[in-house]
Amino acid sequence: MVYETIAKTGIDPAQFNLEVEGKLLVTHNAGSTFEVVWGDNRRIYRIRSRHGRTLIIKAIVEDGLNKTCAVPGRFKYLLPLLQNWAVEVKQVTEAPDYWEEMKRGQALITDIQDDQDSENTPFTEDEQDEIAARLEDIKKNLTDRFELSNEQTERVEEKLDEAAQASKRMGRKDWLMLFGGTIFNLIVTDTVTPIVAQHIFTVTIHGLIHLFTGGSVPPQIPPQIIT
Repeated sequence: MVYETIAKTGIDPAQFNLEVEGKLLVTHNAGSTFEVVWGDNRRIYRIRSRHGRTLIIKAIVEDGLNKTCAVPGRFKYLLPLLQNWAVEVKQVTEAPDYWEEMKRGQALITDIQDDQDSENTPFTEDEQDEIAARLEDIKKNLTDRFELSNEQTERVEEKLDEAAQASKRMGRKDWLMLFGGTIFNLIVTDTVTPIVAQHIFTVTIHGLIHLFTGGSVPPQIPPQIIT
């Protein structure tokens, strides 16, 4: 049943190993783990169960999800969480170039911050409009590329609107740091998965980097579509 659930996500079940001695542990070849142990629901999480037991789940995805939760002690409550974990494992492992692009973008921000010749000058009105247009395009296309709830979409749009407004009052170096922090915050607050956050970050950096380096507009790199 575990392997059947994983297979529904489209990832090869052969990439996973299963251990069932004393606990349930599913391990992906890249290091991600899904661990299930029995807990006393009277002491942990206070989940009511006719079985008197609770399943304590620790789901970890390399470079992604890190979550601990609990469900009543029946397998039917476990399988949806296992499937969600496998989906994120699939997204992360099938997008290695995308992760590398994120790392290069972060390194570029650091280089700009450390460059003594790079000035923290205000954006011109045209540049402010360009930032707003870029972020607006991301908002419009985000739900076409990812399955987001209304709450997730509203939260992301709110943060992007705040970033657009910040460009009108902050220097470009300061704004770049603020934008990076905004995207990181979307991850740590579990608003969106790291894959979604990295999509926003990478597309924005590629589209606007000339505003910080003084260069010409770089060629557009198509964002990866996660299916």
